[in-house]
Amino acid sequence: EELGSGSITALPLDKARSNREGNQVNLFLYHTMPNPAKRNERVARGPLAHAGKSPLALDLFYLVTVYGQNDSETKSHRLLGSVMSVLYDRTTLSRTEIEAATEVELSDSDLHRQVEQIIITPEHLTFEEISQLWRGFQAQYRVSVAYKVSVVMIDSTLLPKSALPVLSRNWDNQGF
Repeated sequence: EELGSGSITALPLDKARSNREGNQVNLFLYHTMPNPAKRNERVARGPLAHAGKSPLALDLFYLVTVYGQNDSETKSHRLLGSVMSVLYDRTTLSRTEIEAATEVELSDSDLHRQVEQIIITPEHLTFEEISQLWRGFQAQYRVSVAYKVSVVMIDSTLLPKSALPVLSRNWDNQGF
């Protein structure tokens, strides 16, 4: 692409700019919360619905910030437009894309095997809300856009409970 190569980072806002000579996209995870629909679904099924604990269903909220090569604002704006266009065209991550993205740094991840699809949607933040994020890190404000990634399932660390064994069975249906 005409914007050239660059890097993708996942750093706090005050540490995001790593190399002024290249283009950079930073994905800052600024908030997580349990997915309300999956949480309600688990409650509706009741505590006896499965032998093990349900996975933790999370929504992840990211602030996407771009930096143009040599701090060019024109390149920054064009890069932001390119990133937003990609995310507009690919609102759902395929299993193949997830596996490719996690194979190096998260090689033991099985995120690509989860039943739920991972969907990326723009998240509306007011200028004041975005400004508060930047002020909190005492970093110079950059044009940014927020996205929600939903739903990411994290397996419980608890072992499934085994059902109690059947002690005896009355074959003539006469009771115990």
